[in-house]
Amino acid sequence: MLGRAGRPDYHDRGRVVLLADPNRNFRGGGREDEVAFKLLGGEIEHVDVIYDRGAGLEETLANVAASGREEDIVSIDSMLLGFADVQKSLKYLSSNGFIRRKGDRFKLTSFGRIVSSHFLSVSQAFLIRESVLSGEDVLDVVTRILTFDALYFKYARRLSQILKVEVPERVFAGAALDLIFSPDNLSRLDSDLERMVLDFSIEFMACECRDAPFCSCSERRFSEYLIELRCNGLDPTGIIDELSERFGMYAYQGDVITYLENALRIVGSIHLIATIFGREDVAAEAGKIKRCVERGKL
Repeated sequence: MLGRAGRPDYHDRGRVVLLADPNRNFRGGGREDEVAFKLLGGEIEHVDVIYDRGAGLEETLANVAASGREEDIVSIDSMLLGFADVQKSLKYLSSNGFIRRKGDRFKLTSFGRIVSSHFLSVSQAFLIRESVLSGEDVLDVVTRILTFDALYFKYARRLSQILKVEVPERVFAGAALDLIFSPDNLSRLDSDLERMVLDFSIEFMACECRDAPFCSCSERRFSEYLIELRCNGLDPTGIIDELSERFGMYAYQGDVITYLENALRIVGSIHLIATIFGREDVAAEAGKIKRCVERGKL
């Protein structure tokens, strides 16, 4: 497959490209092109899609956004692959401020419209609303919902040779955290690697959690740092160069762009939710962060 077959919540349809090499065979027998055509021409297996409560609520909220008539909402739900208890979902969404009933129709509240248009889950919506009302720092809220973990060691092979053990390329992989950032192994690295790993450890790994370093604190701190680099004027290429030079690590440009786009979506929803609940201070902070991520400057 080449590329992405559509992004969840963004694309209704994805395109998949199969690249079959007639000169290669599968171990079980058959050329790649033969197997590909067999799969394409075969029968599709039956798949049962089961929504958990959160997914069912999201679908029902989206259906209310599409049409407020209860009859239409039930009809749309019946055409979905999964099943949601529509009546229970409508009651729950209504009692928690996402929708309201007016005659024979349901309408999104201002809160529900923000949640639906920003592709938030119900649990994320609750988290944002509670955080906004308590005046929590905006970036803290963002990184509680969304963290960047697609970070890789630039010198993974060199690290493996020095430590004489296979080091995962992903920085936030559990085995990597255990191997690289332990004091014993840190002292075995050459001076350049030791400096870069130590800088990263001091910047992001200092944590008093009982499960450290296997808690999410390092990912959250790093994600906040990524947003700050963007606000300091760096584009994705500049961010990657900074990570390489300072920490000996790298990320793919597409992953950085995707994270910043999603972070921007979360920040935008915080700004709007803070506005409708009268928290102008939080709205102002979110608006400032939104502008700096969009423009690359404070």
